[in-house]
Order: sequence, then structure tokens, then C-alpha cells
Amino acid sequence: MLTMCYTISVCGYRSHDKCLESVRRTCVGVKVARPGFELRSDICKERGLALQNYKCAECKHPLSFDKGADLEPRLCDYDGQYYCPFCHYNDKMMIPARVIHNMDTEKYPVCRATKQLLNIVEKKPLIDLLTLNPTLFKVDDRLKQMQEMRRNILLMKCYFMCCKRAQKLRILQYLNRHQHFVETSECYSMNDLKLLVSGKLIPEIAGIVEVFRKHIMEECETCMGKAFICELCDDETVIFPFSKEVVICGECCNVFHSLCFDRVSRYCPRCKRRKSRVTPPLPEHEENQKP
Repeated sequence: MLTMCYTISVCGYRSHDKCLESVRRTCVGVKVARPGFELRSDICKERGLALQNYKCAECKHPLSFDKGADLEPRLCDYDGQYYCPFCHYNDKMMIPARVIHNMDTEKYPVCRATKQLLNIVEKKPLIDLLTLNPTLFKVDDRLKQMQEMRRNILLMKCYFMCCKRAQKLRILQYLNRHQHFVETSECYSMNDLKLLVSGKLIPEIAGIVEVFRKHIMEECETCMGKAFICELCDDETVIFPFSKEVVICGECCNVFHSLCFDRVSRYCPRCKRRKSRVTPPLPEHEENQKP
């Protein structure tokens, strides 16, 4: 027998026509689209059935751990609540909080609603690790390397935005699988972190960064013409903002060797020249007349 059913295009939820009025679950696509939506970043503790009045967190069907009970309670590792077997199929997914705090990409049991939610947000850059767990960057070399490459990508993007050849080649399309890397260096998606832990992300991004570097430093005269020479030493080798062991002036964006910049107490000669043009020194006779 064939029966009519409805499927929500955003989350894939399906329901018979006659069951629509009994659906209590809010579409996860609506949840994600709400302003300020954030993934749970704390590892949930078991709350116990008493806090749920011994009912399923979604459909409110009675639950009990007693032998011979009608329905077995099943824990969702994402929100820490218990569900009945109709709302929890023992599907397993990566839990954002476990990834954020422990870089744990193992899969844990979740309810149906959570599975739909995590499927939708898998490739959305919703995890700001620098804010949620900055300690990870001190102990995980993979994250430190990844963060340096993402910072360099943003610096290289400035060259491509002013380069007609790069725009014609659509060079930033190399990052079409990780488009948010072109917008920010802080946020990661669950998919990014899964690839990072599996060892696949760093080689992929390193290859793309090398393509970008060759364009700027070897292949494009326009980009090569925007190189810098350190004004604090006699070395005339050109440097770029993304070169190793360089520092960028926070005021004028001039680039120096980091050792040279530290040697002169982080003094920038370009900034001094600019200030001297804006506020020219007073004539000597006027200085003498000052009280």
C-alpha cells in the first residue's frame, strides 16, 4: 500500500500526511537559521530520568529502567537527555563538545533530532576554537600549523584581490571546499576538525598555500612588485607578510625581519616618516618662545 508523506527539504524529516499535526519537533533547519545559533560546547552530564519526569525528552512517552518496561531509555550524548526508541535509533555522530575540549572525533549515540542537526551543521564554520578552548593551540601542533596556514591565506588574499591575473585564474577557488578559510582564521567546521584529526586537512591546505605562494613570489610580476625590503638592516632580499620570521607593523603594515624589529624595540621608520609629515617640527625661533 502506498501512502502520501511529506519531506522537509532542509533537514530530511519525513511524516505521513495524517501524522503532521502530531509532529512536535522543531525543524533543525529553523534552529540553525535563527540569529545567534551556537552548538553546545560543554560536555553534557547525565541528568537522570527524574528531571524529565520519567518521560521521553521529545515525545513525552513514559520511560523506565525497570525490567519489563514498555520502552527502554536511550541517552543522547549531545544534550544529555533520555529518549524513547522511537526518537532515538542509536545512531552515532561526532559530538562538538568532545571535539572542542579533547579533539575526540569518535562517534557517540545521539537522538534522531540531534543527528539531523549535526548533519546540517557539519560543514558550517560554527566552532571558534580560539574563544572556546585556546589552550588547545598550545598543546596540539596540528592546530598551531593549521592556524599559521590560515593566517597566511588571509594575507595572500590581499594580493589576489588586487591582481587581475589571479582574479582571471579564480585562484581562490582552490579553497572552494573550505570557503570560510578565505573569510576568517578563527572558525572551524566539524568536517574541518575531523579531517584535521585524521591527518588529511594539513596536506590538502599546505598544497593550496604552496600554489598561492608560487603565484605571488614566482609567477606574477604584479604581486612580486608588492614585496617588501626590511628597512632596519642591509639585507636587500625581498620579503612578504607571509614569509617566515617576519613581523608586520600594526600601524602601517610595513614588513620587517622579526629579529631586526625586536632589536630596535619594535620601532617602525615608516610610521616616524608619516608622523613627521603630518606634524612638521616647529621653527627654531618659535620653540625658543615657548614658556
